[in-house]
Amino acid sequence: MPRIIHVETRTKCNAFCNFCPASVTTDKRRDTYMPNELIEKIIDELGRLDYPNRLSFYNNNEPFLDERIFQIIKSAREKMPKAYIELKSNGTVLTIEKILRIFDAGLDMLYINYFQDHNLSRKNIQKIKEELEEIRRFKRKGICLQ
Repeated sequence: MPRIIHVETRTKCNAFCNFCPASVTTDKRRDTYMPNELIEKIIDELGRLDYPNRLSFYNNNEPFLDERIFQIIKSAREKMPKAYIELKSNGTVLTIEKILRIFDAGLDMLYINYFQDHNLSRKNIQKIKEELEEIRRFKRKGICLQ
């Protein structure tokens, strides 16, 4: 059984990271969504296997640009209660409301990595960090800001 599975539900990213092949400035892929039927097939098959390992709905994209991500996480959690479900985000479109919603859907860990040289979202990420410090449920786990 694989120890980690990455699923990219949408190809688009909104970051300008100079080292990344999925950067807005270098990625030549079309903005494509994985069909809902394929996502559900993956989730159903892993659920039937009682998949207990890491499942990441992220690869070379920004998962929060896919408006379906909340339902995808919810479905994965319902069908894979033992899985460790994670996301990685650049944080540019995140809000406290989205963070609470994604964890309520069943997410275990959210990594926020922001590697851009300019300050487009640093204030956003700093605000989120400050707000999270006030929420008891996130004091010791669940979010990693890098």
